[in-house]
Amino acid sequence: MKKSILAFIFAVTAAIGASAQCPTLKMTGPSDNVTAGQSMYFTANVSGGDAKAYPTYSWSVSAGMISSGQGTPAITVDSTGIEGQSVTATVDVGGLAPQCSRSVSSTGFVKAAIKAQKYDEFGSINLEDEWARLDNFAIGLQNDPIVKGYIIIYGGRKSKKGYAAATIKRMKTYLVRQRGMDAARFKTVDGGLREDPSGELWLVPQGAAPPAATPTVEPKQAVKKPINKKS
Repeated sequence: MKKSILAFIFAVTAAIGASAQCPTLKMTGPSDNVTAGQSMYFTANVSGGDAKAYPTYSWSVSAGMISSGQGTPAITVDSTGIEGQSVTATVDVGGLAPQCSRSVSSTGFVKAAIKAQKYDEFGSINLEDEWARLDNFAIGLQNDPIVKGYIIIYGGRKSKKGYAAATIKRMKTYLVRQRGMDAARFKTVDGGLREDPSGELWLVPQGAAPPAATPTVEPKQAVKKPINKKS
């Protein structure tokens, strides 16, 4: 009986001793949702345990791509292209005693990126049509006082020099004088040249990247019209 009790005590003591040699594994992930395209950071923390142990780190993620840190206690995950998805990072810690826990995980969420919205697009139009489109554009801006408007105008290959600048000036004047818009609510951009004259109206929410002009004709490819000389 005495031997059984001693054996039990020895077993419990051995188990406690073995447990004391195991470190505590914790992981920290993103404290808030990230926007698609931003980096996500995960860090593993190994504390306590056998001071002679040299932990190793092998990471995996459920979505996205590990852009740096594999084999170290902290990784960076690229969230490009995975909007609306959760990302669970798991690290397997090597170099520990067989009885120790070796894996820990953390999860973050990737929200959709805030994007600019193309509100309207048009080619060569008459003045009445232009005013109607600007009226709708003004309404779109008034419906959301936080968004900003962008007007991008492209000259055509055969357009007169200064076509975009003249069109922008005319549109800006209409919005400010006829629609009572604050000029600070929208920006105008000379987009360069396309095959035919055209324009784009954009609404840009707060935090969204502004739209970029996309010309398709190089300035040197523009058709230069002859100057009429007076006889």
